[in-house]
Amino acid sequence: MPNWTIVLLAVLLLAGASTAAHAQTYPSATVKLIVPVPAGVVTDTMARIVAQRLAEAWGQPVVVDNRPGGNYAVGAQAVAKSPPDGLTLLVAPDSTVTANPHLFSKLPYDPVKDLTPIIVLCRITPVLVINPSLAVRSVPELIALAKAKPGSLNYGSYGIGTYAHLSMEEFKQRTGTDIVHIPYRGAAPAVTALLAGDVAMLLLNLSSIEEHEKTGKARILAAAGESGRRCVRIYRRSPRPACRVSRPPPGSRCSGRRIWPRIWWRRFTPTSPRFWNCRNRASSSA
Repeated sequence: MPNWTIVLLAVLLLAGASTAAHAQTYPSATVKLIVPVPAGVVTDTMARIVAQRLAEAWGQPVVVDNRPGGNYAVGAQAVAKSPPDGLTLLVAPDSTVTANPHLFSKLPYDPVKDLTPIIVLCRITPVLVINPSLAVRSVPELIALAKAKPGSLNYGSYGIGTYAHLSMEEFKQRTGTDIVHIPYRGAAPAVTALLAGDVAMLLLNLSSIEEHEKTGKARILAAAGESGRRCVRIYRRSPRPACRVSRPPPGSRCSGRRIWPRIWWRRFTPTSPRFWNCRNRASSSA
Protein backbone atom coordinates (compact mmCIF):
# COMPACT_ATOMS: atom_id res chain seq x y z
CA MET A 1 0.00 0.00 0.00
CA PRO A 2 2.34 2.74 -1.24
CA ASN A 3 2.08 6.36 -0.29
CA TRP A 4 0.69 9.09 -2.46
CA THR A 5 2.27 12.39 -3.39
CA ILE A 6 1.46 16.09 -4.22
CA VAL A 7 2.73 17.76 -7.42
CA LEU A 8 2.89 21.20 -9.05
CA LEU A 9 1.94 21.80 -12.72
CA ALA A 10 1.86 24.84 -14.98
CA VAL A 11 0.85 25.95 -18.43
CA LEU A 12 3.15 25.02 -21.30
CA LEU A 13 5.17 27.98 -22.54
CA LEU A 14 4.60 28.59 -26.24
CA ALA A 15 7.64 28.57 -28.50
CA GLY A 16 9.45 31.90 -28.49
CA ALA A 17 7.59 33.23 -25.46
CA SER A 18 10.62 32.94 -23.21
CA THR A 19 13.64 35.20 -23.22
CA ALA A 20 16.71 35.23 -21.01
CA ALA A 21 15.81 38.68 -19.70
CA HIS A 22 12.27 37.58 -18.89
CA ALA A 23 13.53 34.49 -17.11
CA GLN A 24 15.97 36.55 -15.01
CA THR A 25 13.21 38.89 -13.82
CA TYR A 26 10.63 36.16 -13.21
CA PRO A 27 8.16 36.60 -11.71
CA SER A 28 7.40 40.19 -12.67
CA ALA A 29 3.77 40.07 -11.50
CA THR A 30 1.39 38.14 -9.26
CA VAL A 31 1.62 34.36 -9.59
CA LYS A 32 -1.56 32.31 -9.37
CA LEU A 33 -1.69 28.76 -7.99
CA ILE A 34 -4.83 27.06 -9.25
CA VAL A 35 -6.03 24.27 -6.96
CA PRO A 36 -8.70 21.96 -8.47
CA VAL A 37 -10.23 21.03 -5.09
CA PRO A 38 -12.31 22.88 -2.47
CA ALA A 39 -10.62 24.95 0.22
CA GLY A 40 -9.59 23.13 3.37
CA VAL A 41 -8.54 19.77 1.96
CA VAL A 42 -4.95 18.56 1.99
CA THR A 43 -4.07 19.71 -1.55
CA ASP A 44 -5.38 23.19 -0.79
CA THR A 45 -3.46 23.31 2.49
CA MET A 46 -0.22 22.32 0.77
CA ALA A 47 -0.77 24.91 -1.97
CA ARG A 48 -1.26 27.68 0.59
CA ILE A 49 1.92 26.72 2.43
CA VAL A 50 3.87 26.76 -0.83
CA ALA A 51 2.25 30.03 -1.95
CA GLN A 52 3.39 31.80 1.21
CA ARG A 53 6.95 30.53 0.91
CA LEU A 54 7.19 31.37 -2.81
CA ALA A 55 5.86 34.87 -2.20
CA GLU A 56 8.61 35.39 0.38
CA ALA A 57 11.28 34.02 -1.99
CA TRP A 58 10.13 35.88 -5.10
CA GLY A 59 9.00 39.16 -3.58
CA GLN A 60 5.76 38.95 -5.56
CA PRO A 61 2.24 37.99 -4.45
CA VAL A 62 1.33 34.31 -4.93
CA VAL A 63 -2.41 33.71 -4.65
CA VAL A 64 -4.39 30.46 -4.42
CA ASP A 65 -7.43 30.10 -6.68
CA ASN A 66 -9.69 27.10 -5.96
CA ARG A 67 -11.32 25.62 -9.09
CA PRO A 68 -12.92 22.29 -8.04
CA GLY A 69 -14.86 20.02 -10.36
CA GLY A 70 -14.57 17.44 -13.12
CA ASN A 71 -12.06 15.23 -11.29
CA TYR A 72 -9.54 18.12 -11.37
CA ALA A 73 -10.28 18.87 -15.05
CA VAL A 74 -11.82 22.29 -14.33
CA GLY A 75 -8.64 23.56 -12.70
CA ALA A 76 -6.37 21.92 -15.27
CA GLN A 77 -8.32 23.54 -18.10
CA ALA A 78 -8.01 26.95 -16.46
CA VAL A 79 -4.24 26.53 -16.39
CA ALA A 80 -3.99 25.10 -19.90
CA LYS A 81 -6.02 27.98 -21.35
CA SER A 82 -4.23 30.73 -19.44
CA PRO A 83 -1.62 33.02 -21.07
CA PRO A 84 1.72 31.18 -21.44
CA ASP A 85 3.65 33.66 -19.30
CA GLY A 86 4.58 31.33 -16.43
CA LEU A 87 2.34 33.15 -13.97
CA THR A 88 -0.34 30.44 -13.72
CA LEU A 89 0.50 27.17 -11.97
CA LEU A 90 -1.51 24.14 -10.91
CA VAL A 91 -1.21 22.08 -7.73
CA ALA A 92 -2.99 18.78 -8.28
CA PRO A 93 -2.91 14.99 -7.85
CA ASP A 94 -1.30 12.98 -10.62
CA SER A 95 -4.62 11.60 -11.83
CA THR A 96 -5.01 14.98 -13.54
CA VAL A 97 -2.50 13.79 -16.13
CA THR A 98 -2.39 10.01 -15.63
CA ALA A 99 -5.90 8.69 -14.95
CA ASN A 100 -8.11 11.36 -16.53
CA PRO A 101 -7.01 10.63 -20.13
CA HIS A 102 -8.21 7.06 -19.62
CA LEU A 103 -11.41 7.94 -17.80
CA PHE A 104 -12.76 10.58 -20.17
CA SER A 105 -13.13 10.27 -23.93
CA LYS A 106 -12.45 14.00 -24.29
CA LEU A 107 -10.64 16.38 -21.96
CA PRO A 108 -10.57 20.20 -22.17
CA TYR A 109 -6.76 20.06 -21.94
CA ASP A 110 -3.93 17.92 -23.28
CA PRO A 111 -1.97 16.50 -20.32
CA VAL A 112 1.14 16.03 -22.47
CA LYS A 113 1.17 19.17 -24.62
CA ASP A 114 -0.42 21.68 -22.26
CA LEU A 115 1.22 20.86 -18.91
CA THR A 116 4.79 20.26 -17.85
CA PRO A 117 5.84 18.99 -14.40
CA ILE A 118 8.14 20.95 -12.10
CA ILE A 119 8.47 19.13 -8.81
CA VAL A 120 6.86 16.70 -6.40
CA LEU A 121 5.74 18.82 -3.45
CA CYS A 122 5.09 16.18 -0.81
CA ARG A 123 4.13 12.58 -0.12
CA ILE A 124 1.11 11.77 2.00
CA THR A 125 0.19 8.72 4.04
CA PRO A 126 -3.08 7.17 2.83
CA VAL A 127 -4.93 4.96 5.28
CA LEU A 128 -7.76 2.47 5.01
CA VAL A 129 -10.30 3.53 7.63
CA ILE A 130 -13.63 2.00 8.65
CA ASN A 131 -16.64 2.95 10.72
CA PRO A 132 -16.08 1.29 14.13
CA SER A 133 -19.52 -0.35 13.92
CA LEU A 134 -18.01 -2.69 11.35
CA ALA A 135 -16.99 -5.80 13.27
CA VAL A 136 -13.48 -6.18 11.90
CA ARG A 137 -10.07 -5.22 13.27
CA SER A 138 -7.74 -6.16 10.44
CA VAL A 139 -7.58 -6.20 6.65
CA PRO A 140 -7.83 -10.03 6.49
CA GLU A 141 -10.98 -9.85 8.63
CA LEU A 142 -12.39 -7.17 6.32
CA ILE A 143 -11.72 -9.31 3.26
CA ALA A 144 -13.30 -12.34 4.93
CA LEU A 145 -16.42 -10.35 5.84
CA ALA A 146 -16.74 -8.92 2.33
CA LYS A 147 -16.47 -12.39 0.81
CA ALA A 148 -19.01 -13.80 3.25
CA LYS A 149 -21.51 -11.02 2.42
CA PRO A 150 -20.89 -10.02 -1.21
CA GLY A 151 -22.46 -6.70 -2.14
CA SER A 152 -23.53 -5.88 1.42
CA LEU A 153 -20.57 -3.62 2.26
CA ASN A 154 -19.88 -0.26 0.67
CA TYR A 155 -17.03 2.24 0.51
CA GLY A 156 -16.96 5.95 -0.10
CA SER A 157 -14.65 8.04 -2.25
CA TYR A 158 -14.23 11.70 -3.06
CA GLY A 159 -15.26 11.25 -6.68
CA ILE A 160 -15.25 8.89 -9.63
CA GLY A 161 -11.74 8.38 -10.97
CA THR A 162 -10.00 9.66 -7.84
CA TYR A 163 -7.25 7.77 -6.06
CA ALA A 164 -9.71 6.57 -3.42
CA HIS A 165 -11.99 5.13 -6.10
CA LEU A 166 -9.44 3.47 -8.38
CA SER A 167 -7.40 2.06 -5.51
CA MET A 168 -10.42 0.46 -3.86
CA GLU A 169 -11.52 -1.01 -7.18
CA GLU A 170 -8.09 -2.59 -7.56
CA PHE A 171 -8.36 -3.85 -3.99
CA LYS A 172 -11.66 -5.53 -4.91
CA GLN A 173 -10.14 -7.16 -7.99
CA ARG A 174 -7.11 -8.48 -6.17
CA THR A 175 -9.06 -9.80 -3.20
CA GLY A 176 -12.08 -11.10 -5.12
CA THR A 177 -14.54 -9.05 -3.07
CA ASP A 178 -17.76 -7.25 -4.00
CA ILE A 179 -17.92 -3.86 -2.24
CA VAL A 180 -20.30 -1.16 -3.52
CA HIS A 181 -18.83 2.21 -4.47
CA ILE A 182 -20.55 5.42 -3.30
CA PRO A 183 -18.86 8.58 -4.66
CA TYR A 184 -19.06 11.97 -2.94
CA ARG A 185 -18.13 15.46 -4.04
CA GLY A 186 -14.94 15.78 -2.05
CA ALA A 187 -13.19 14.25 0.94
CA ALA A 188 -15.19 16.23 3.54
CA PRO A 189 -18.62 14.81 2.64
CA ALA A 190 -17.08 11.34 2.29
CA VAL A 191 -15.69 11.56 5.83
CA THR A 192 -19.06 12.80 7.09
CA ALA A 193 -20.72 9.78 5.48
CA LEU A 194 -18.22 7.44 7.13
CA LEU A 195 -18.81 8.92 10.58
CA ALA A 196 -22.58 8.71 10.08
CA GLY A 197 -22.33 5.07 9.04
CA ASP A 198 -23.59 5.73 5.52
CA VAL A 199 -20.43 4.06 4.18
CA ALA A 200 -18.40 1.35 5.86
CA MET A 201 -14.92 2.37 4.75
CA LEU A 202 -12.74 4.96 3.02
CA LEU A 203 -9.24 5.24 1.67
CA LEU A 204 -7.86 8.72 2.31
CA ASN A 205 -4.95 10.66 3.78
CA LEU A 206 -4.24 10.36 7.49
CA SER A 207 -4.63 14.07 8.23
CA SER A 208 -8.26 13.99 7.10
CA ILE A 209 -9.26 11.34 9.62
CA GLU A 210 -6.78 11.50 12.51
CA GLU A 211 -8.93 13.61 14.85
CA HIS A 212 -11.85 11.23 14.45
CA GLU A 213 -9.56 8.25 14.96
CA LYS A 214 -8.39 9.72 18.26
CA THR A 215 -11.95 9.95 19.58
CA GLY A 216 -12.89 6.46 18.42
CA LYS A 217 -15.30 7.61 15.72
CA ALA A 218 -13.19 5.89 13.04
CA ARG A 219 -10.81 2.94 13.01
CA ILE A 220 -7.66 2.75 10.89
CA LEU A 221 -6.96 -0.73 9.54
CA ALA A 222 -3.91 -0.11 7.34
CA ALA A 223 -1.38 2.57 6.49
CA ALA A 224 0.62 3.14 3.32
CA GLY A 225 3.87 1.31 2.81
CA GLU A 226 5.53 -0.95 0.30
CA SER A 227 6.58 -3.40 2.99
CA GLY A 228 5.76 -4.25 6.55
CA ARG A 229 8.88 -2.36 7.64
CA ARG A 230 7.64 0.75 5.85
CA CYS A 231 4.30 0.46 7.66
CA VAL A 232 6.10 0.27 11.00
CA ARG A 233 8.16 3.36 10.17
CA ILE A 234 5.05 5.40 9.38
CA TYR A 235 3.46 4.60 12.71
CA ARG A 236 6.65 5.04 14.71
CA ARG A 237 7.27 8.45 13.18
CA SER A 238 3.81 9.72 13.96
CA PRO A 239 3.75 12.14 16.92
CA ARG A 240 0.01 11.66 17.29
CA PRO A 241 -0.94 9.64 20.41
CA ALA A 242 -3.57 7.66 18.51
CA CYS A 243 -0.97 6.44 16.06
CA ARG A 244 2.09 6.22 18.30
CA VAL A 245 2.41 2.44 18.30
CA SER A 246 5.42 0.18 17.88
CA ARG A 247 3.86 -1.68 14.97
CA PRO A 248 0.95 -1.24 12.55
CA PRO A 249 -2.56 -2.25 13.59
CA PRO A 250 -3.15 -6.05 13.40
CA GLY A 251 -3.44 -7.21 9.82
CA SER A 252 -2.25 -3.95 8.31
CA ARG A 253 1.30 -5.11 7.65
CA CYS A 254 2.07 -4.95 3.96
CA SER A 255 3.18 -8.22 2.43
CA GLY A 256 5.20 -6.72 -0.42
CA ARG A 257 2.29 -7.35 -2.77
CA ARG A 258 1.13 -4.01 -4.12
CA ILE A 259 -2.62 -3.55 -3.70
CA TRP A 260 -2.92 0.23 -3.72
CA PRO A 261 -1.13 2.04 -6.59
CA ARG A 262 0.97 5.13 -6.11
CA ILE A 263 -0.46 8.59 -6.56
CA TRP A 264 1.37 11.92 -6.52
CA TRP A 265 0.67 15.62 -6.60
CA ARG A 266 2.91 17.73 -8.78
CA ARG A 267 3.52 21.29 -9.83
CA PHE A 268 3.75 22.05 -13.55
CA THR A 269 5.45 24.98 -15.26
CA PRO A 270 6.53 26.29 -18.70
CA THR A 271 9.03 24.12 -20.53
CA SER A 272 11.77 26.72 -20.84
CA PRO A 273 14.79 25.40 -18.88
CA ARG A 274 15.37 28.83 -17.32
CA PHE A 275 11.78 29.04 -16.07
CA TRP A 276 11.80 25.40 -14.98
CA ASN A 277 15.02 25.81 -12.99
CA CYS A 278 13.76 29.02 -11.39
CA ARG A 279 10.53 27.44 -10.18
CA ASN A 280 12.18 24.17 -9.21
CA ARG A 281 14.72 25.90 -6.98
CA ALA A 282 12.09 28.10 -5.37
CA SER A 283 9.68 25.20 -4.87
CA SER A 284 12.37 23.02 -3.34
CA SER A 285 13.27 25.79 -0.91
CA ALA A 286 9.60 26.35 -0.05
